[in-house]
Amino acid sequence: MTDVLSLPSARVCMLQDVASKGSAAVGSSVRVTGEVKLLGPSRAQLLLYDRGCSLWADISEAAVQGEPRQGAMLQLVGELVAHRPETEARLQPSEGQQHATLALELDGAVAPPPLLLKARIARLMEGLDLELYSRCLAMRRRFEEEYLPIAG
Repeated sequence: MTDVLSLPSARVCMLQDVASKGSAAVGSSVRVTGEVKLLGPSRAQLLLYDRGCSLWADISEAAVQGEPRQGAMLQLVGELVAHRPETEARLQPSEGQQHATLALELDGAVAPPPLLLKARIARLMEGLDLELYSRCLAMRRRFEEEYLPIAG
């Protein structure tokens, strides 16, 4: 088990931020929020979605507050790792769910998703307005840029 004190703090991100970085985000600690679109058969893997962007997450080792379910708003804190092909079979949706695959269609070709979030914390965020949350995060970033510049 990883020593909690040695883990880096997670950067608050929208799923769009993570998606725009792609595989360059591997190794980053992030806090993301979105709607649970799919749950894996063991309920330990899920697909998080927000405004056109999605991210597969593994919550098998996470401290989970509440019961994640399809359609729920969920916030995850964890580390982004590169997708491994052996993970693909575990992340397929269970029977009875809408069809979906782990592969993404890119110009007719099928490619596995580049990232998987290994969550260490998962919590339900029922009632959260993601549009307002996004605007507040953008305002926070502007404040940090102006008043808390990174020393170079």
